[in-house]
Amino acid sequence: VFRFKREDILGKDALTNIIPEDHQKCQDTVGLCFQYPNQPHKVILRKPDKNGEVIVNAWEFSGQTDAEGNVYEILCTGYNITDQTRTQHDLSILVSTMSDILMVIGTDFKIKYISPSWERVLNLSIHDSLMSSYLDLVHPDDQPQLTNLCNSLNEYTSQTSFEYRVLDFSSNWVWLRSSINYDNSTKNLVFTSQNISENKEKQEKLKELALVASKTTDAIIIAGPDGRITWINQACEELTGYSMEE
Repeated sequence: VFRFKREDILGKDALTNIIPEDHQKCQDTVGLCFQYPNQPHKVILRKPDKNGEVIVNAWEFSGQTDAEGNVYEILCTGYNITDQTRTQHDLSILVSTMSDILMVIGTDFKIKYISPSWERVLNLSIHDSLMSSYLDLVHPDDQPQLTNLCNSLNEYTSQTSFEYRVLDFSSNWVWLRSSINYDNSTKNLVFTSQNISENKEKQEKLKELALVASKTTDAIIIAGPDGRITWINQACEELTGYSMEE
């Protein structure tokens, strides 16, 4: 892992090839080995290899005792977690900047994890929301269908989606579109949710406009950017003799 030969390391101070910022926690862990011998004490340390690349290792230190109970050596075992650490760091950056809400809940709807976008979208505290029931925030009219959809997920049917309303900090209903996945290994539900409130408002306004347009006696024609007619009201059909299909 470190590309050092045995003769490069044997007889040297153990702190020599540990980066200075990790010296104190290494020494603290050694202290625990003397205080609580014959027990594993975990610590993560960074060490440069022979080429100067920093390697992250997860270690277990254990103080070994002689017949009289005195610690005579410290056994250190470790494994390389550099790639795992980098992946977690990259994932942390991705999750912290994503606009969608990423959430993990149990099958009992208790919230186990929420991404930072939760606070940006709903203005709710992550700390206060963890381990609370997600259903408590869902609109009463949407709760039965969401519950049924989630309960129907299993290892064979592991994904669904749903549009529903949740209550934000200001007691306003926010429309979310959630892709819901069942994680068979943890038996949890993973929600990836987008705020679609603005689209819903536009849809409602279009419905109102369509209702008004359908009742007026004036002919109304709606065309797209390319000039193609996309909709006409009933009055236009009666005045021109053309149906919407024509």
